[in-house]
Amino acid sequence: MELICKTDCTSTVFHNRWEIAPFDCEQGEQLPSDVFHGYSAHGSDYEVAWHYILEVTESDQVLHHNRFVKRHAVKITTVIDACNAQLEACVELEPGVYHDNGGKYKTFGKTKSGLQFGPIVVSRENYFQFYSLEKVTFRLKFSIIEYSVPKISEVLENYASLLSNEQLSDVTIHVDQKKFYAQRAILSVRSPVFAAMFQSGMQESALNRIVIEDIEPDVFEEVLRFIYVGKVKGLERMAHELLAAADKYVLDRLRKMCEGHLGRHITQETVLKTLALAGLYHADELKDQAVRFICRNIKTMQSTEWKSFAHAHPDLVADILSAMSSK
Repeated sequence: MELICKTDCTSTVFHNRWEIAPFDCEQGEQLPSDVFHGYSAHGSDYEVAWHYILEVTESDQVLHHNRFVKRHAVKITTVIDACNAQLEACVELEPGVYHDNGGKYKTFGKTKSGLQFGPIVVSRENYFQFYSLEKVTFRLKFSIIEYSVPKISEVLENYASLLSNEQLSDVTIHVDQKKFYAQRAILSVRSPVFAAMFQSGMQESALNRIVIEDIEPDVFEEVLRFIYVGKVKGLERMAHELLAAADKYVLDRLRKMCEGHLGRHITQETVLKTLALAGLYHADELKDQAVRFICRNIKTMQSTEWKSFAHAHPDLVADILSAMSSK
């Protein structure tokens, strides 16, 4: 099917306020921020998640407002946790907080998951611009810069009218008690698994009837929607299930969409399920994100969940321990 695209270029800016209180760190110590999320100007299909890491590089003690306080030199590194598009980013301390004539408080990088860029360096001489009453506050401006972002034309949207159109269908798909009507040609072009099914003389090809027993109807409906129009609805509700379906039918872009969404929305409640799924389907980037999340939050993880997880996935536990020992 033909995709009609046009080139566009824009940027979207997010203002992040990072307050650390009380701030009492030693030289060499690192502190991670919370994870921030943002959508590009092109909509929710282009989402980025990132966090910052602050490291104290130098420390001394000086007289400040009639009392001795610690003064630090710090560097701030930006870490991209997840992104489902090829974008670039710029991070800088917001104007008005300091006077930057040389651009040294600005850094650029790619929005590829797992990449770090920077750092932004704050010297001891400038430290008190961010310090007040035993806390530091950094106001960072995160800008998404987009080049050549494709916009899908209405031509592709017209394929939606073929979804479950019984009159124009030539194959029926049975999922539990629900029937879906589809076109063999479209299924074959979009999925090599369906192509092999129809070309190999299997029963499905002869009867024009497919029975699917390992996917729920609402999940398969979104699989079909993706096959026809390249989009899904309800990704936030069924990303785990859609990832399994994408792996089964070799739908690489749907797989990346699911991995990206799961990586951007890792929480303590979902991280173990996400890590197990990533290990099962060899989603290495998603697995690395989950492992990094666990390493950052290991002290607050539920011990009861850990026991059952460790028993079922000793190889993934070994990956977590390896990542922790290398920090």
